[in-house]
Amino acid sequence: MIHSPRTPDHLDLATRYREILDRAGRILFDRCFVSELVYGPLHRGRSRITWSDALDLAERVIDRAGLFVHLTTAPPVIRRRLLDRDGEAAGLEEVTALVTAYQRVFSTLADYTKVLTLDATAGELPSAG
Repeated sequence: MIHSPRTPDHLDLATRYREILDRAGRILFDRCFVSELVYGPLHRGRSRITWSDALDLAERVIDRAGLFVHLTTAPPVIRRRLLDRDGEAAGLEEVTALVTAYQRVFSTLADYTKVLTLDATAGELPSAG
């Protein structure tokens, strides 16, 4: 599994993910370029990755027989879980903006690649079998 912290500004984000996706073997991202499409516009006013690059990267995921998993729930649930886990959380307005942005990004990606959306509101994920 690769946890992708924020890539430093001086590195090309799309190239970084192309290099990772070109590696042999299975890859599981916990966050990836999708997060930049959400956090970039909300926190910095722009994304460091273009939609053209994002769709190219999504094609590479398809070529690897991969898919995107969008784990979501209602903003108040997310905020409560963050407070319980970390003792702090962004305000409900910001969490709502993030949830909306992720829904928009995954909806767009779903036009080009496989996206499995799971609603974790109940706290239990469906059985894989």
